[in-house]
Amino acid sequence: MPPPTPNELRAQLKTLLTPVIATTDTRKAKIIEYLAWAFKEGSGEDPTNLRSELDQVALLEGGGVIDRVNCLMLSDGAFNQVLPPPPSDPREIRPRGRATVTRRVRFAYFYQFGEESELTFSDNVELIRTTVNDNPKLGFAVLTGMNAGPAQFIKGHKGLQAVSDPLLEAFGATLCHVMPMTLEIEVIEPLEVS
Repeated sequence: MPPPTPNELRAQLKTLLTPVIATTDTRKAKIIEYLAWAFKEGSGEDPTNLRSELDQVALLEGGGVIDRVNCLMLSDGAFNQVLPPPPSDPREIRPRGRATVTRRVRFAYFYQFGEESELTFSDNVELIRTTVNDNPKLGFAVLTGMNAGPAQFIKGHKGLQAVSDPLLEAFGATLCHVMPMTLEIEVIEPLEVS
């Protein structure tokens, strides 16, 4: 089994966080594992793709019901790698052993502004942070059948980090709290022996 790919890392993070913030019983956030910024439409931005079908909110004075912007977006960030030293035997071309690849996953949490919205936003960010930090192997299986599972290739991570203060962003007429975060995951990559 090879080490987890960036797509598998994001999918696993979605699996890890779904019971915590994205079910009808809990916080009702929508989790997407790709970059899906609000699209430009006319003179503003349309936050439709950031709205959670599970989190409906009534508009004031009989204005109906809408899906609230309540979304965690996961996307790829930069990576770096440390390769083992070159072989001392000039007949060998490739280094042996393993590389360590540090993969970064970008998190962006969006929550629609409203009455006491900052409290819910802050609670949800804290749930995301503590859940990720409590799972150094991201919830990957240690064994798959009788073989090493994906967790064997995860050295760990450096904890979820906020990359800026929480922002208040307008998407057209919709005002949202936004928290950009990043996670550095150290993945072991065995090198082929030739």
